[in-house]
Amino acid sequence: MTPRRPLLSGISYSLGEVHSLDMLRETEGVGAEVLTSLRARGLAHFCDDPRDAHHLCMESVVETLRKTGRAAASIDAIVVANSYAEWSLPEETALLSALHAAGFLRVPIVGVNFQGCSAGNTALKIAGGLVAPPSDTKHVLVIVFGKRKKTTSRLTPDANILFSDGAVSCLVSSEGGTFEMLAARTMTNTGLAATQWGPGNFLKCFQAGTEEIRAITRDVYRDAGITANDVRMLFGTNGSSVYLNVIGAMAGIPMSRVYQADMAKFGHLHACDNLIGLENFGREHPPVAGEHYLLVSWTPHVFGASVLRCAA
Repeated sequence: MTPRRPLLSGISYSLGEVHSLDMLRETEGVGAEVLTSLRARGLAHFCDDPRDAHHLCMESVVETLRKTGRAAASIDAIVVANSYAEWSLPEETALLSALHAAGFLRVPIVGVNFQGCSAGNTALKIAGGLVAPPSDTKHVLVIVFGKRKKTTSRLTPDANILFSDGAVSCLVSSEGGTFEMLAARTMTNTGLAATQWGPGNFLKCFQAGTEEIRAITRDVYRDAGITANDVRMLFGTNGSSVYLNVIGAMAGIPMSRVYQADMAKFGHLHACDNLIGLENFGREHPPVAGEHYLLVSWTPHVFGASVLRCAA
């Protein structure tokens, strides 16, 4: 008997205001040389939202409930994944208060940490586990977000990655949904955790990271019973065109099947890139039953991959 797969639906997202890279001259004092380097890596815009993170999250959540036709009271659990460690008690309280106001009165909430920009894949894996038999949990709301504080630069120290503000949400259910979740894995290489992406350590991180991506995509292909040739489109971490090229190569996917459109439009949306890309791609190319999609995330020391199959 074929095991019942978790089903994903209702992908929705909320972004900050989109700005040209030139805005970084005013906000961060970035010079022409850095801007030229960013553009050479395929980046052109970033998203900035002056509001608190819970506003981004709730805009997305309300739309997910609307799309799926579900009321807050019908949600059995919530998985919240914050992609960065700069999270305070007042911010947590604000999000919980917003969820209460939206009708989530008494519900188990699972918080995901230590995942960086791989938090999205980890959240999906956890949500899928929550609805798996013999659990009586039927509907899990997933909320993933990332927002830079005003005192933190949007650029990494080597000015190679540009972070944006955004949130994405979806519903993972035991019945009814657009995509079957065939496989999901995450892996933390603890030996890389204290190694910063700088000139002296870049090669070490890069080589280790590429091998982790190769390994984790190989594993989810095996878990899902597919090969790289079966993947309709790969959605990766939009750190830069370098990231996407490497992710595609390690996953065995040609660049013609690596989604790139959002990177220039939005920059890197923390842990949200994969699901937002899947939603935007589907708007222009409606999914066909049986098509497979690969979600891959890459941080300096956390790696994730998920295989989805269109169910309808």
